[in-house]
Order: sequence, then structure tokens, then C-alpha cells
Amino acid sequence: MGSESLEEQLRLACLPELAPAELGRAPEEAAIEAAAQRLRAAEAPALAGLHGLTIEGLRAAHALAERLGASLFLEPPEPDALFRGVTASGTLAELAACDLLLRVGVEAGHPVARWLAERVERVSDLAATSEAVIAFRDEPDATLADARRVGVLLAPDCDPSVASQWHRWAGRMQRSRRVFVLTPPAAGGAADERGALETLTWLAGAAPDQGGLRATPAGFARTGPWPSAPEARASDVVLDAAPAPLPLPNDKTARIRLGAARAADAAVTLPAPGLAPGLGARIMRFDGPVLWLCEDPDRAPADPAAATLFALAERVGGNG
Repeated sequence: MGSESLEEQLRLACLPELAPAELGRAPEEAAIEAAAQRLRAAEAPALAGLHGLTIEGLRAAHALAERLGASLFLEPPEPDALFRGVTASGTLAELAACDLLLRVGVEAGHPVARWLAERVERVSDLAATSEAVIAFRDEPDATLADARRVGVLLAPDCDPSVASQWHRWAGRMQRSRRVFVLTPPAAGGAADERGALETLTWLAGAAPDQGGLRATPAGFARTGPWPSAPEARASDVVLDAAPAPLPLPNDKTARIRLGAARAADAAVTLPAPGLAPGLGARIMRFDGPVLWLCEDPDRAPADPAAATLFALAERVGGNG
């Protein structure tokens, strides 16, 4: 997959089409100091919407959370990813190398579906329903024929119960052929969800697979998602870095907004271009590969959100 242009790679990552941004724009000094003062004074600070940050931004967010003793929240994974017992997940490269692609409820114009259709010789469309799974499972030979490698591309909004049935079928088929299942985000609807999950798991030593990590004297431990987790409901200050402003858990939580989209209720606003193409920063695509947002990292402007978060970490000191 190394031959694709940067534009095509980011399209396959299903990132939104962003308007041209001032990539090097950073918050004013007064705004950074105002945010630092609020975070220092907070009794229960939180950092939320971390799926809106690059990998570099996530490293900075973790450093800030360690200094503050703050809880961390990212976009929680889809329910089917949490509860299905059998998985046969694949990557874009694995699906592209298949003999047969089963598109389950996916529109042909989805960037991932279109890209795969150009590379897989045989493509078959199926409805994203339990009835379609059962019918295919009972009489698969007419479609499978002699295919030895089969890719299953599920619709972004595929019902979790239907997705689970496809994963179970794929698991049973592994003795006779290789089957790979992949669910892409909606076109233009992705952020850095996979990057946030993997990066914070590595840095914090705990997997935020339910959506959040709470600060403890011994480090970080799992908790639920924003805004329903107890630590979210108790937060008095939240640094919100999501692509769009998050709902606040209560009317007493003050918002520090970090990102391109403004929030009318923000006590402090820290402008940043988000996951804008052209930044010298990285994201992780939904199926695992790490992508640069630019052609030449050595010449591209650094991520202002990461610089802002590191500056805040230096100013807030430590809580313990």
C-alpha cells in the first residue's frame, strides 16, 4: 500500500475533508496561562476527546495527565468490538490480497470499498442482515467457489449482532480458507480512535477499552466512557480535544477547548488545527498502520496541540 498518494492514504483513513488550516497557528500565551491556572486549581481534572489528537498530541496529553492526576477519556470502541467473543479481523492490505470480497451493506462509493474493488477480482454484495448471513452460511459454495482468501467488508453502521455472526462464520472457516473481516469508519467520519487506544495503552500501562482511564496513586486504571463514568461526572474542569465539542457531564464542569471547532461555553479556548493534512504528526489508521499527515515530516510544521499540551504539563507541576 506504499504507492498511494498522501491524499489517497488519508482518504482511506476516512478522515473528514478539512478546510485549509493555519497549520502552525498556536494559542496565545495568555490563553495557555489561563488554561494552566484552571487546571492547577481543579480538584478533579479530566482530559477528554483524546481521539481528536495525533500520536504526538496523545503523548503530550498523557504527560499532562500524569502531572495533574487527571483522568483520560477517548472515543469508546463500537459495542461489537467490545462484546463479540470471536474475531477474525483483517487489514486493508489483507483484504486487498483476497480472491473474493464480500461487501456487506457497504455502499460501492465508500472510499475503502472503492479502493478494494479496484484490487480484488471478484466482488459480491450482500445485505447487512441476519437473514443474509444465515442464507450465505447455509449455502456458501455458490459464492465462495474456489476462493482461498476471502475478505468481508462490513458497513460502518452494521448492527453488532450481524457483525458478530460474520466474525463467528469467519472463525469457523479458517480451517479451509483464510477469511478476514473489516469494518471501516463512515467516510469522513473517522478521527484517531485507534491511535488513541493503542498509544494510551502503551503509555499508561492500561487499556482504555471501555473509553476511559482514571488516575490512581499507582497509575491509571480502566473506567467507563465520557460523560457517564463516575470520574467524568465528578470532573470540575475538562480539557476537551475532541473533533467537535463534547457534551459536559454537569453544569458545573468548566471546559477548556483545544481544537479547530469552537465551543460557545468554553472558559478558555486553545486554537489548534486538529488532524489536519500537512502537519508533521502521525495518526493510526483504523486497521493499524501508522500514517504521517504530511509528505515530509522534517519540513512540515509540528502539531500545535502537542506543543500546547506539553507547555501546560510544564506549567502545572506535579500533584504528588
